Amino acid sequence: MGKSFWEKDRSEVGNDELMAYTLAKIKPFAWVRRKMYDMENIFHSPPVFCWRFSEEDEEIYSQLKDCLEIFKGNVKWIVYKGDGQNNQSSRNYTIEPKIIFDLRKTIGNDILPEILKDQYEKMILKAITDIEPLCKLIEKRFQVEMLKPYFPIIPRMQKSN
Repeated sequence: MGKSFWEKDRSEVGNDELMAYTLAKIKPFAWVRRKMYDMENIFHSPPVFCWRFSEEDEEIYSQLKDCLEIFKGNVKWIVYKGDGQNNQSSRNYTIEPKIIFDLRKTIGNDILPEILKDQYEKMILKAITDIEPLCKLIEKRFQVEMLKPYFPIIPRMQKSN
């Protein structure tokens, strides 16, 4: 059995997990969906990263937003807090290409490939190409280039009487 995600060196981490690896160096997660996209079928869905740090810290989220705003990649990226459709998602944050966010809000996720047609695959390839330099920018801005990721801190469940 190989090393766990949390014990790997940056060079051992796949591009699909690089955002999780990078943000875990800033602060421990309470919840995370490690993979941004499916490496076996990259066109299945656009690259999206969802997580929540173990402690709420609006300053870190604000700094991440600043990183995404100054990043000059192939696509524009955004970070936002869940929409409140359910208790869990309203506490989670998401990083994704802005075009996907905008389109999902207006037309829904299921028909994105159909609406975007030829542009869909090109947009996904551009976004995937952005992940490495975006993570480098985040590491530099948070000064975590040489750090290892924190292990997650899972919140304890409240006992009911």
